[in-house]
Amino acid sequence: MHISPDIGSVVGQTSQTHWGQVFLTPHAYGVVEIEEALGGAMKLGVSVLAKLTEKLRQPPARLQELTAIASSIEGRYIQTILLLVPVGRLVYLVLRGSGRVYCKRNDQLSRLMDKEGSLSGQVKPGDTLLLASQSFIQTLQENELVSVFDHGNAQEVAEKLTLLLHTKADGTGGAALIFQIRTLITNEVSEEIERARSIAQPGSAMAEVREHVRFEKVKQMIPFKHVIRKFRHRTDKKSLGAIISIAFIIFFAISVILGIQKQRSAYRNQEVTNRISDAQHAFEEGIALMELNPVKGRERLSQAKELLAPLTQTFSPKTKEGRDALALYAQVSDQLTSARRSTTQEPILFYELGLLKKDARARSIANRGSTMTFLDTSGRGIYTLSLTAKNGQVVGGGEVFSGASLLATHGEKVYILVPTGIHEIGLRDKKVAPLVIRKSSEWGMISSIVSFGGNLYLLDTQKSRIWKYIATDKATPAGGQGFSDLREYLNPDTILDLTQATGMAIDGSVWIGTTDGKIVRFTQGKENTFFAQGVEPDLGKDLTVYTSDETKNVYILDRQNKRIVVLDKDGLYQAQYSWTGDMFPTQFIVSEELRKILLLIDGKLYSMELK
Repeated sequence: MHISPDIGSVVGQTSQTHWGQVFLTPHAYGVVEIEEALGGAMKLGVSVLAKLTEKLRQPPARLQELTAIASSIEGRYIQTILLLVPVGRLVYLVLRGSGRVYCKRNDQLSRLMDKEGSLSGQVKPGDTLLLASQSFIQTLQENELVSVFDHGNAQEVAEKLTLLLHTKADGTGGAALIFQIRTLITNEVSEEIERARSIAQPGSAMAEVREHVRFEKVKQMIPFKHVIRKFRHRTDKKSLGAIISIAFIIFFAISVILGIQKQRSAYRNQEVTNRISDAQHAFEEGIALMELNPVKGRERLSQAKELLAPLTQTFSPKTKEGRDALALYAQVSDQLTSARRSTTQEPILFYELGLLKKDARARSIANRGSTMTFLDTSGRGIYTLSLTAKNGQVVGGGEVFSGASLLATHGEKVYILVPTGIHEIGLRDKKVAPLVIRKSSEWGMISSIVSFGGNLYLLDTQKSRIWKYIATDKATPAGGQGFSDLREYLNPDTILDLTQATGMAIDGSVWIGTTDGKIVRFTQGKENTFFAQGVEPDLGKDLTVYTSDETKNVYILDRQNKRIVVLDKDGLYQAQYSWTGDMFPTQFIVSEELRKILLLIDGKLYSMELK
């Protein structure tokens, strides 16, 4: 694919000290402006154009090459060197000195460049680029340019600008180029084919054999020996003339076919060059964007990989095209792996409750700081673990916790969900305050409880509700934390299906993952839309969210893809940690301070390192 442009030239008046001109070659375009107080500006300008023409005999494949060419032209008298090179569907732009590039797309005229540097980007049919030298932009105001850029073609716009420039007293030395993208050409019509078809008229010798001639495949032509045998016994001059005519036609057809093949080969090579150039551009742009916009940077790197992948399969590594494609493909793949910050590591056993009590297995976990709390359903026990020292302790247990299913922590208190309500136990004094919250008739299926700011939040997947109990100053008769009556966290006008929710996390906002691939966020009782951006591959269906007011990021357990995906709290992708073994976590927490991901798998605690 390549650009088919319409070109318009604008050149102002010149003098001995001030000269400007448009630069046109088969591969490159631009404007040059020279100012020399001692005179001879035109001679200096022509010398600059000659050097540019020599250096641009072959189109540069990379933007850096064009930048180097512009920088190689020396001279203090150079006011503007502004170059444009179309490569595939891209244009490369380099500005040295003072000048400006405008782009008109649809009805909008905007600046692309106004200071020294380089730029590249894709264009569309109908786009118009205006390359203007220093004196041109100093003479004509932008509002004057807007009035000229109507729906005319490049030549008409150039004529209007030329007249406008010549009416200005200070426009000497100004020059501009109008580069209008007429279309993007994907296939060229072979002139040889058209000429060959015009020869084959009815009744001619060519018409007798043209059904046997296929320009696409040489092997389908009439064998020359067969023609000779057919006319072997015709010895009269007329027959001999016919033989010669047919032989001439066949040889002409062969030459046409060879020409077509050569043309196709050249076109294919150009197409490959353009594709590699597009990939190189995407690669360089992706690297440049990684610091400013990682999502866009990874997107451009992925586009480069997609452009190169077919070439690595089509061309042999022994060919130049194959070597170039493979080399760039390897660079892109390495950068993409690094940009995705994707780490594969198998979770390792971090702690086993059986060390505290025989056959103990954790069902629910919670943490605050560097202390983790476990609920052992089978043994009806509560345990704590110091994540730094790996020192475990038994906090409580017995019949009072029979049927316990979930727990949450706040400071020195642990809250345990039992069939009749919620118990409280102190981590220091290990005293149990039963039923600080009694089971409400409003409850359905409580699948998660979280303590935040001293308040308790209950996720009810049966009723699609989040129940909230606010901590009060009044203690319970048993000495436990007092709580308000049941309240709804969600606003009354919030209607949402939470039956597929897998759990809940709170950092000020409430986060919920689901088994149908959604991440839902609520702030002050209202849904606060959240989108994961830049995750590759896309998130699976079964998702669990972890975050807190102690973590900078949001962590997503993607069970389907066996990974933990890290997003910032605006949804931008940061990293991912995956494993290959048959491990299926039911719950997890993250300690950014300790740089650990802790996974609850089959009642045991496993860990992965945060990079």
